[in-house]
Amino acid sequence: MSEAEIERRNPQNLTPAQLANLHRWGYPYVFDEFRFHMTLTGPIDADEQARVEQALHTFFDPVLSEPIEVRNLALFVEEENGAPFHVHSLHPLGSVEQLRSA
Repeated sequence: MSEAEIERRNPQNLTPAQLANLHRWGYPYVFDEFRFHMTLTGPIDADEQARVEQALHTFFDPVLSEPIEVRNLALFVEEENGAPFHVHSLHPLGSVEQLRSA
């Protein structure tokens, strides 16, 4: 990774484990440091945050009121910084019996 790519991750705010992950894997939040998240947008100006948060609640709250079935896990790759992500691989989830009957 270039120094600019490392700096983009704000290394001063990372734990030692996250910093080690960044240097080894190119991303600080892997393995034990991973927490599920969904990136929906870039940075939002402080004066717009309440409006955007309300819009997200309006859209997602009805959808998230019930459990969501996840059948696949996709690994996306960004070939270079700023490039579009594309699916590297798709991994079906569930028991072997469920996968055979699908």
